[in-house]
Amino acid sequence: MLKCLTVGMTHWDNEVTAEDALGQAMLRERTEFFFAPAHIQKRVKDWGYEGYNQKTNEFMKARSNQSKDWMQCY
Repeated sequence: MLKCLTVGMTHWDNEVTAEDALGQAMLRERTEFFFAPAHIQKRVKDWGYEGYNQKTNEFMKARSNQSKDWMQCY
């Protein structure tokens, strides 16, 4: 495994032990934690509120248009 990306753990600040399944699976030197609210804060800082809203809206519009090709509504 080259990298372990941990996404959205509810107890991210708790230490895992070697006895924990997660603790055994994680390679700490190659583990990165991703937390969406912190990532959003970083993007707002990088792009400003207007830039973040514009990029987010463009992304969501593109994805919703793309889903028309495979999604069926009944």
